[in-house]
Amino acid sequence: MRNLKVTFVDDESIVISDLLTLIDWENSGFIVEGWAYSPDNALRLVKQCSPDIVFMDVSLPGMDGIELCKKIKEIVPFVTFIILSGYMNFSYAQRAIDVGIFTYLVKHEMTSEKLLDVMKKVRAKIEKQENENTLIRTHALKNYLQRHLTIAQLSILEQAHLSPYRKQFTLIMLTALVPFLLRGSKEHSLFSSYTGSPVELSIPENHTTNIFEQNGDLVVMTNCIQNVTSGKDYLFCVRQLINTIQNDLLQKFGMNFFAVYLPRTSKLETLHHDFELLHKCLPLYIFNKIPAMQISGQIKHSIAAELDISFINRDGFLNSYQEMVDKTSDVLDRACKMEDFGLFSKCVNQILLLLSGFGMDIIKNKTEISQLLDVESVSEYLLLQLSELYRSNTLKSGLSASTCFVINYIKKNYNSWLSLSEASALLNSNSMYIGRKFKSETGKAFHEYLAEYRILQAKELLCSTNMKIRDIAQQIGISNSQYLSKTFKKITGETPYEYRNQHSYK
Repeated sequence: MRNLKVTFVDDESIVISDLLTLIDWENSGFIVEGWAYSPDNALRLVKQCSPDIVFMDVSLPGMDGIELCKKIKEIVPFVTFIILSGYMNFSYAQRAIDVGIFTYLVKHEMTSEKLLDVMKKVRAKIEKQENENTLIRTHALKNYLQRHLTIAQLSILEQAHLSPYRKQFTLIMLTALVPFLLRGSKEHSLFSSYTGSPVELSIPENHTTNIFEQNGDLVVMTNCIQNVTSGKDYLFCVRQLINTIQNDLLQKFGMNFFAVYLPRTSKLETLHHDFELLHKCLPLYIFNKIPAMQISGQIKHSIAAELDISFINRDGFLNSYQEMVDKTSDVLDRACKMEDFGLFSKCVNQILLLLSGFGMDIIKNKTEISQLLDVESVSEYLLLQLSELYRSNTLKSGLSASTCFVINYIKKNYNSWLSLSEASALLNSNSMYIGRKFKSETGKAFHEYLAEYRILQAKELLCSTNMKIRDIAQQIGISNSQYLSKTFKKITGETPYEYRNQHSYK
C-alpha cells in the first residue's frame, strides 16, 4: 500500500492548520506535499508534485474552486478532489459532482473521525481506480505497440492514460532463462494466464509503472528513476532496479530472468523503435552468462538467410556423415562467435528436423535438455545426439545407415502402401542398389521383410483384440482378408483363426 500524496488549497491559513493537525497523515498512509493560498500557487504546486488528492476551497481570490479543479485536471487527469466550504450549498455540490469531485466537506463540522473516515473511503476509491487505470493503460500500450499506431491515432482516453509516458521513462524487457530447446513451449509462457500485471514488483512508490506480458516476455515501463536520463548515474539506477525486479521474479516464479535495457530513457514517441530493438536482443541470453545486457545502437545483421545449411539432411547423414557433422559444427561455432541468433536457430531447427526423421524427439527428454541454457551446451548436446543416432543405426546393429533407414521406413509406414522405390527415392539413391544392400544385410528382400513385419503386427492384434480378420487386414496395410490368411499361414504355419484360438489373452 503506497502513501498517497495530498495538497491543500484554501485562502484561510487557519483551515490549512486545522487540516494538518486533525489526523496523523503519515501514519494514516498519506504524505502532505504542500499547500497553497491562491489559484496561481495551487497550479504551481500541482505541477511540481502531481498529487493524488487535493482539498479545494470553494471560494478563492480570483477564481472559483470548481474552475480551478478543471484546470488542475488538465495537469493531473486522475487526481481526486475533496471540496471544502463554510456551509453546505446544494447547487454548488451538484456542480462539484458534475466535475467528478469525490465528496463535499463543511469546514466547521470536520472532526478527526470524519476526516479519517473520508480518507479511508478516498483511498479505496483511488486504489480501485488505479487498478482500473493500470489495466486500461496496459491495454492502450499493447494496442499502441502491436498495431504500430502513432500517438494521434490513439483515442483521447488512451492518450490521457498514456500521458505519464509522454515524458521520459525507463524501458526494460526480461525473458525467462528457459532451456533453449524449450523456448516457445508451455514452460516459456509464464504470463499467459495474467490479464493485468503478472507480478507485483518492488518498484518505488508514487510513480507510474506498467508491467505486462508481450509475446511470452515481460515489459517494464516506469518513471521511478528521476532527475537523471543517461550517463553513469542513470545506468547505476537502472541496474539496481533490474536487480530488484529479477529478485522479485525469482521469488514469484522460481526462475532466473535475463534483462535488456538502453543506456538512456525512452519517450512514447520513441517506444516503437526502442521496444523492437530490445525485443530482438532478448534471445542473446544464450550467448552471454550475465544477468543483464545494455543495448547500444543497432543489433548485428544475421547471415541466416544468406548461408545455405541444406547439407544437414538424410542423404548427408547416411552417405557422408563425418563431412556433414564437421560442416554443421563449423556453422554452430560461427553463429556462436558472431552472436548470430538467427543463424544458430536455423541450424538447430535443421538438426532437430533431421533427428525427427529418424524417429528421435529429443524435446521429450526434458530432464537432459533442462540444463541447456547457452549455445555451447546446446551445440554439444545436438552433435552428441547425431553421433549416438549414427552409432545406433550402424555400429550397434551391424547394419548400414541406409538399411536402418529402410527398416524404420517399414516400421513407420507398414499400414499403408509402400515400396522399395519410394524408400530409395527418400534416400536419393538407386532402388536396385538399396534392395541388394538390404537383402545382403538382413537376409530378406524388401517385400519379405515388410510381409513379416505386417504379420508380426497382425499377431498382436489377434491376441489383444476382438477385431475381425478383414479389419485387421486393413489395419496392417493388406487389402483383403484372404490374402492376409494366405500370407499368415505361409509365415507362421497357422491360419489367423488357429493362432487366435491358441494364443489369445483377451
